[in-house]
Amino acid sequence: MSVITDVTAQFQRSLAAHPTALTKRIGLAVSGGGDSVAMMHLAAAAIDPKRLFVFTIDHGLRPEAANEIAQVAAQAKELGLKHVVAQWQWDRTGNLQAAARAGRWAALRALADVHDIDTIWMGHTQDDQIETFLMRLARGSGVDGLTAMEPTTQRDQLTIFRPLLDISRTDLRTWLAEATISWCDDPSNADSKFDRVRARQMIAHLSDLGLTAKRVLQTVDHMQAARVSLQHAAQGFAKQHVH
Repeated sequence: MSVITDVTAQFQRSLAAHPTALTKRIGLAVSGGGDSVAMMHLAAAAIDPKRLFVFTIDHGLRPEAANEIAQVAAQAKELGLKHVVAQWQWDRTGNLQAAARAGRWAALRALADVHDIDTIWMGHTQDDQIETFLMRLARGSGVDGLTAMEPTTQRDQLTIFRPLLDISRTDLRTWLAEATISWCDDPSNADSKFDRVRARQMIAHLSDLGLTAKRVLQTVDHMQAARVSLQHAAQGFAKQHVH
C-alpha cells in the first residue's frame, strides 16, 4: 500500500471517528507549512469545498510570509476554497511564541464569528503530540497535562478538531511530495531557542533509552484513559454525596 493511500485512509478514519467535527461550515487553519497544507488538500478531497473556509494568520514577523500566504491562496483557489487572511502584530512584550498562539487564536475566533463557523480544524500531527507531552513532562505536569492533545476539544464555544493527530509529519510530507503539492518551511521551526524545537530535537536522543515515539504515544493514551476514569469517579462521588 502506498504512502498516499495510507495517509488518505487514516484521514478518512479520523473523520469517521469524529462525526461531530463535520459541521455545516468548517474553518481550516492553514499557515502554509506542510502539515496544514496537507490538511487543506485532504479536506478538500473529502468534503464539499463550499463548506470549507481557509483561514491564514499573517503574524507580520517575516518578510517571506507574504509569499507563503500567496501560495496558500493560490492552492485554496485551485481547490475551490474560500481563503481569508487576518493580520496579527506582536507588541514586543512577553514570550513571542506564547503571544503568537494567543493572537492567532483570537484572530481565528474572530474569523469564525464573521463567517458563522463553529468548528476549526488544525493541522497538529503525531509529532506535535509527542512534543507537547515532552514539554509538559519537563514542567512536571500531572495526569491532565500529560494527556497532551485530544482529537476534539472545546474552546470559546468553538470545536477544535485535529484530524492529523494519528499521522506523522514524515508521512504527510512524503504524501505531499508524491502528490506534487508544494509547501513552505518556517525557519523558526529549527530555532533551538524555542521550547518546542528543543523537545523535537530531544526525541532522537530519548530513543537511545528505549523511549521511542511509539512508547510516548502509548503513555499519552494511558493518561487520557486515566483522566476519563478519574472524571467518572468524581462524577459518581458527586452524585452520591453532593446535595
